[in-house]
Amino acid sequence: QERYLYANPTWLNQYGLKLDDILGKTIRELFPDNAAQISPRDRKVVENRSIVEFVYSEELPDGEHEFWVKKFPIPDASGDVEFVIGMEIDITERKLAEDTLRNNEQRLRLLTDNLTALIFNVDGDLCYRFVNRTFEEWNCIDEGSALGKPMAEVMGAEALAQLAPLALRALDGEHVKFERTVSYAAGTRTVSANMAPDFGEDGSVRGFYGLANDISEHKNAEDALKFTQFSLDNAA
Repeated sequence: QERYLYANPTWLNQYGLKLDDILGKTIRELFPDNAAQISPRDRKVVENRSIVEFVYSEELPDGEHEFWVKKFPIPDASGDVEFVIGMEIDITERKLAEDTLRNNEQRLRLLTDNLTALIFNVDGDLCYRFVNRTFEEWNCIDEGSALGKPMAEVMGAEALAQLAPLALRALDGEHVKFERTVSYAAGTRTVSANMAPDFGEDGSVRGFYGLANDISEHKNAEDALKFTQFSLDNAA
């Protein structure tokens, strides 16, 4: 019959209700706007004798809230469902934080994708949490395919051998600056790079950020200038 028999004080306060307000009332009587969302799930618990989980939105006095709900059946002696018990958690703040983080990541991606520098972030296990388009182009990989994967899998053994000692220093909390010739999938490049530790609130290193600029043309020009100077000196 979908009638309320009990609710704890937290749930009652959330809706500004008292226990007497809900006893014997149906979902449609108490929440006419959300009955269409809730009732089918309650019936599913009864009909399938199974646990049901879902997320739904509810308009409260302080604004719209989002809830995670888990409902499970309580059988009688014959095995038929006698009661449905529900557990409800307000996930509004968590969802807002997730949405904010997602929007920030999108803005960061938009910004870094328009830079010629390679930019990335790895966690303490050297797995990628963020890479920009230049990183993907230098490593000849599809957009987003590096995320969650270890450096060794994405960059290959040769490049990792060149960068691993530096990465370990960054994980030890050192800000590492270097110039090095690195073998990327798209070709060998001479880079001027930084690896900066990513410190957590407790001061521990949870990974590091990397930035590399391709200075191959500059180095080639510099080497050509040195060779020319050497040739002139010998000719003299």
